[in-house]
Amino acid sequence: MIQVQLKLKLIKAQERELERWLFHLTSIWNWAIRKIELDANDGIYYSQKEFNNILASHSKKLGLPSYALQGMLSMAHQAWGF
Repeated sequence: MIQVQLKLKLIKAQERELERWLFHLTSIWNWAIRKIELDANDGIYYSQKEFNNILASHSKKLGLPSYALQGMLSMAHQAWGF
């Protein structure tokens, strides 16, 4: 097996963009976990696909790629254990 290790050398603009993404994705993670928790208390449960579609149109508003947003929602849904 061949392994390759890459080290990114980001310019300041790229670094700021990644920090902005991290800020937004952390907020989305916290929101998703809280939403699952509160809705589960009310007897509302989501499938993986339903949960990914909750924030379908928000990627352009936040300036994030849709795959990053869906990936974060998917990880939060799996972490909750449904």
